[in-house]
Amino acid sequence: MFSTPFERVHKRKRIEELEKQTVALQRELQSITPSQPLPCIDPAATKRTTQSRTINGIEVTATIIDDCFIRYHQKFHPQLPVLDSSMSADKLYERSTLLFWVVLSLGSRGYEKHPTLVQSLSPLVTSQVMVSMNPKVIPIDLVKALILFLTWPFPSNTFHRTSQFALGGTIIHMAMQCGLHTAHLDGTSGLGLEGTKLWAYAVIVYQRICTNSGQPALMSLEAYNEQPRFKDALAELAPTLQLQFKLSSIIIRAQKAFVALNLQTMTLQDEHALDLVLERLNSQIDRIESGLISSSDLIYIAVARHEVTAMHFFKSPETSNVKSCQSIFSSATRLLELVLDQETPCAPSDACPCFVTLAILMGGSHILRLVRGSLLTLEDQEYGAGLYLKLVEFLKSCSVQKGDSGDRGGTLAEKLWQNDRIFRDADGSIDIALRVRNKFASSPMADLVLRGEETEAATVVASSRSTALLQDSTTSFTFDDTASSASALADGTFSADTNAFPIEGFWGDLDLDMNNSWGIFEPIAETS
Repeated sequence: MFSTPFERVHKRKRIEELEKQTVALQRELQSITPSQPLPCIDPAATKRTTQSRTINGIEVTATIIDDCFIRYHQKFHPQLPVLDSSMSADKLYERSTLLFWVVLSLGSRGYEKHPTLVQSLSPLVTSQVMVSMNPKVIPIDLVKALILFLTWPFPSNTFHRTSQFALGGTIIHMAMQCGLHTAHLDGTSGLGLEGTKLWAYAVIVYQRICTNSGQPALMSLEAYNEQPRFKDALAELAPTLQLQFKLSSIIIRAQKAFVALNLQTMTLQDEHALDLVLERLNSQIDRIESGLISSSDLIYIAVARHEVTAMHFFKSPETSNVKSCQSIFSSATRLLELVLDQETPCAPSDACPCFVTLAILMGGSHILRLVRGSLLTLEDQEYGAGLYLKLVEFLKSCSVQKGDSGDRGGTLAEKLWQNDRIFRDADGSIDIALRVRNKFASSPMADLVLRGEETEAATVVASSRSTALLQDSTTSFTFDDTASSASALADGTFSADTNAFPIEGFWGDLDLDMNNSWGIFEPIAETS
């Protein structure tokens, strides 16, 4: 052993010197009085700092990552606690880059320091989700990422479109591949209670997507969810998760019952059968509501009841009674009151889940149909109108980037309210009969949007023709100008205001355009 200045020192002697120095330091520390506090060491200085990350050339600094993860755990995690809150951002990135970017993108929603970050991340994270359906991604982490991604999805735009309905089926299949549907059985997945919780969330998200897209939940889950051992495991989960799972199970059974009914052309017997089904479903929801523990869970009750009572619109307007209309109005106003009063875990609005945003948009469409159809008392009409206008403002406050469901939904609801020709025939008579009858609880909203687009298109064509006549009386057109104007009128592309009706992308976000049966999209060119 060598010591400064390079003198050979015996090892044992050097150890003795070090021991003496240690004893001296200990005595010095013991002699320090309270008036001489020990030096304070900042824990952050010794803490391992978060690393910056890059996705497709976009670098996100460590400070932004920390801020977004804090926002995620404060706003989003309490609503869907599928992530281990003790796991750091770096650890999560090492485990699953997909889950890391999904969490980061959620935390970037409404991030005031960098408000455009979510716009930059949305197409990149969406693409990563779509290409992650491969064996290299840990299936459990993929299920978690899909649960979060589908609850707070990015909006579609010109460059990408995410089919929530298709991914909803994927999340169920992926969960079953992981054995989550049998996680309550010993030795099957090794996940135990955590696996049961993830399976419950997967079923809930799947059901909500089916309802929003107007499609029935075709997955037959009762074979697993009705097993006694699964119910025992479910009873160990958080009460709010148990409540949501029970409501989702009711809605799934309801959709199967609606499929068996003749919803396209209902007779009086069919309407009576529908009344019996709705009465039974409402009684089941009542029993769940009677066992509520937390008032914050009222939003889930209100959404489920709203989806059930919306089916009253399938009955003929001539046979709809006051009780049916009042039931629809009560459920819609109750839902809007809960959301507007922020008596829900969805506040603040930038963390409002997609299913709640669409539910209140559906509620607004129900109120508008009842008000314009003169199916309410004057007092209810005034109250409903006031709630509807508040709904418009709330939807706009939910927007975190231009073109998302909050932005487009709020603008759409406002345009529909301003359109006084909706639900009126050419002769001015009221017509609230439901024409779109293949989307279950989403049918009334789809029908309303379709009517709004039709009346707006008719106004644009009429205005364009009047403008053309006025111009023709004062201006001489060339052959090319006249031909192009006539072509524009024929195909409906001529419009003085391109933002007159904000319908673009709306059908895609809701997956309401999958069968393309309404003639609202560009038809496929026929081959000769």
